Amino acid sequence: MPDYSDALRYGLTLALLAAYALLCLSIWQRQRRRRLAAVAEAAQAMQAAGLTPAGGGAFATVSTGSSGAGQPAHPENAPVLVAWATQTGMAQTLAKNTAAMLQACGQAAQAAPLALLDADALRRAARLLIVASTYGDGEPPDEAVAFEKQHMRQHPPLHGLRYAVLALGDSSYDNFCQFGQAIDGWLASSGGQRLFACIKADSADDFEMNAALAAWRKQLAAAFGLDAAQLARWQPERPSEAGGWHDWTLAAKTRLNPGSAGSPVWLLELTAPAGASLTWEAGDLAQIAPPADAKNPRDYSIASIPQSGRLQLLVRRQNRADGSPGLCSAWLTGELQAGQTLPVRLRANAGFHLGGNAERALILIGNGVGLAGLLAHLHAREAAGQRRNWLIFGERNAAHDWLCHEQIARWQASGHLPRVDAAFSRDSAPGAPKTYVQTVLAREAATLRQWMDEGAALYVCGSLSGMAAGVDAVLRQTLGSERVDALLAERRYCRDVY
Repeated sequence: MPDYSDALRYGLTLALLAAYALLCLSIWQRQRRRRLAAVAEAAQAMQAAGLTPAGGGAFATVSTGSSGAGQPAHPENAPVLVAWATQTGMAQTLAKNTAAMLQACGQAAQAAPLALLDADALRRAARLLIVASTYGDGEPPDEAVAFEKQHMRQHPPLHGLRYAVLALGDSSYDNFCQFGQAIDGWLASSGGQRLFACIKADSADDFEMNAALAAWRKQLAAAFGLDAAQLARWQPERPSEAGGWHDWTLAAKTRLNPGSAGSPVWLLELTAPAGASLTWEAGDLAQIAPPADAKNPRDYSIASIPQSGRLQLLVRRQNRADGSPGLCSAWLTGELQAGQTLPVRLRANAGFHLGGNAERALILIGNGVGLAGLLAHLHAREAAGQRRNWLIFGERNAAHDWLCHEQIARWQASGHLPRVDAAFSRDSAPGAPKTYVQTVLAREAATLRQWMDEGAALYVCGSLSGMAAGVDAVLRQTLGSERVDALLAERRYCRDVY
């Protein structure tokens, strides 16, 4: 009797490969449709503003037709174009609010992402408003990195362009609002005419932020001849913080790294006030205002999803340069006790949401308490049944600093986290180089390329100066800078670093 076992196995293998290929194709098609829909929406806004998309691909820039002799036409009744460059989503929200505010006062306006504009579109725009965030230590938001490299390092003639910039930033950083100011200076040096001076808004201080937005409305009224009183009354909600402040209860507090040579790290578990309808997405932040400095809330990555019934945070006790404890972290890890309440405001962090990456494989990279933002995504992936996840985590010592290792081990055992690589810098042999997450990533360059070629997305959470910069350098060395910039623009490379 003939042995058909080899032929059967061969046939089954081909069938499985074909099924996998069809699955990958269907996922790619869904993501492509979503991406094209977003681009089409932005293109429609810019067409309404007198601009038309050049090219036709998903990453087409925006250009316009000529009005003769290569000179732009600037009709006074053309819609105002309000462009945004955002990391967390706040600049996008404020840009859309600005366009809606102008429309409510009788001034035609359209909002669109700065990333889809090119020099020709800027040259031909009649009036341009830009709301731009600064990310990290003076850098452009990830979605505007390519724009900065491709356009802002040149000086195209922008004579006749009238513009204004609302620059967003965090005053605790040295290079406060640097990217917004860089855009303002670049437009001016290229021949653009300021409608009014760049307005800087401190997103870390509610009072200063509201004052900056009031100044923005006042200047817009003067620039466009609108009713200042009507503009002043316009108070658009900031959806990224729409829930407002609520008193949450500390249900439990657990030390995660007893015996560590580093600062103590605590897991805080909070419960929402009774009757409050509060929710968040993986990637979002919790703002906490300590009693000693309620004016300046601190942002913490949320480590859980709403389905868990608790909002979880990883908090490391911080010390200032002079050795004194940080006001907020010392209060959270020391004075605050279970059963007490604390003011919390949920803050959307759109740049770190799964969004169009929900069905992709994920590479999650982080160090220290940056693990929090990655844990939320892993919880969300488990709930969605998405199992292709790779975690690269770094800390000091495996014996004391393997944060949340029990949960990670459970995901490994269940198959929801099939690959984990850990880097413990203080466990290196005497005289040997220390191992960090970027070291692991460089060592696994071939696997990294394979995952990215198959459509994976990267999420990085943790310290900016050492880890995130090192990871970015390895990515550029492994994949090439042009590809990394494209991943940033596509939001397949997402960062929440500080």
